[in-house]
Amino acid sequence: MSTLDNLTRLSLAETATQLALHPFDLVRALVHLNALPDDLRFDRDAVDGLRQRIGLQTWFPEGRQSPATPKGLLQDLSHQLVTRGVVGETGTRLDNLSRGLDEAEKEQAMALVRGLHAAGVVQTWTEPSGLMISVVEGKEYVVADLAEGGDAPDGVLESLSPVLD
Repeated sequence: MSTLDNLTRLSLAETATQLALHPFDLVRALVHLNALPDDLRFDRDAVDGLRQRIGLQTWFPEGRQSPATPKGLLQDLSHQLVTRGVVGETGTRLDNLSRGLDEAEKEQAMALVRGLHAAGVVQTWTEPSGLMISVVEGKEYVVADLAEGGDAPDGVLESLSPVLD
């Protein structure tokens, strides 16, 4: 490899930025995949492949569909969970839930997820590639109802209080 190749390759920080990950999370995932390059540099063409291997998905590439309210955001998150079949052991990375949202909506989304977790609707666990989430088996009907605009379980919308204050 020539020195010129190093100038066209991305650093760890640049790659993490393109993937919208913290560099530590990128390293952790790459170690798990046994794919950490010796020189911590990445080919520009390999970034999309990394995105797939790590399990990164943009759930809101065109933004949200429901009204710009907390209940609308909960409806959109629930719709995505239902559509993608994220139930039981079939989880997804927690950060996928907020990919494509603006910063304020990301904070609100994570507060809603904390509320759903406290209500026993979703579960989280850690895997070597990152923090995972799924709907608790048997609670699919709750999430399906939320996706159709149903009322949130007690405490879920209230979990937004610190974020909105």
